[in-house]
Amino acid sequence: MAREIILDNEYASLWFHTDEKIVEHKIKKFIFGDKFRNMLLMGTETMRKYKGKKWLSDDRHIPVLLKEDLEWGNSEWISKTIKVGWRYWAVLQPEDAFGKLNIDEQIRRFSSKGIITQYFLNREEALDWLKTQK
Repeated sequence: MAREIILDNEYASLWFHTDEKIVEHKIKKFIFGDKFRNMLLMGTETMRKYKGKKWLSDDRHIPVLLKEDLEWGNSEWISKTIKVGWRYWAVLQPEDAFGKLNIDEQIRRFSSKGIITQYFLNREEALDWLKTQK
């Protein structure tokens, strides 16, 4: 599966799988504020540009999201990303209990807005699931 690098720094990586039109991010360590928001917005823009509908979040290494980032995601980012076509979300759960609680809350919110979501322990299983979604 061909993969284009959109962003790669010490905090996160962001790719676009060109054949399957999947945005994928991997959090490498605690990320917040502009670095976090810009990474997500780059994913949204990539999804818009290539008419994608699928996102894989590897959030295993994020211990927690700041309240301000959660609020921004819920008030601004999700509506922008849904508007460009986002429908399917595969999530590799945070290893940290607090991080998992944050993601659980986001999944409930996003599901109520029509995002179909599945948790996975393995990246390949997550990608396989996303490939089957139309």
